[in-house]
Amino acid sequence: MLLDVFETVLTVDFDAVFNGLAEASGVGKEHWLAGLDEVRHGLMTGTVSPADAVTVVFDRAHATPKNVSALVRRDPECFWSTRPSIPTWSRS
Repeated sequence: MLLDVFETVLTVDFDAVFNGLAEASGVGKEHWLAGLDEVRHGLMTGTVSPADAVTVVFDRAHATPKNVSALVRRDPECFWSTRPSIPTWSRS
C-alpha cells in the first residue's frame, strides 16, 4: 500500500489533473485547489462525497455546476490519464 501511495505521488501530474477539471468545468484551477483543500479530510475519510466536494468548489467560485455527476466522473479520468503506465511490480 505504501509503495502505491509513493508511486502515485511521484507519477501523477496533479497540475494536469486540476487543469483538466478546470477545463471541463469552466471553474478556475485556483477554485478547485481551494475548494478541495477545504474538504480534503472529509474526502479522505469518506464523510464528504465527491459530489459534495464538487459543490463546495463551485460554491467557492460563486458558480453553478452544470452537471455534477459528469464532473465527478471526470476527476478519475483526469487522474488516471496522467499516469504513465501500471507499474510492473503490481501486475501479478
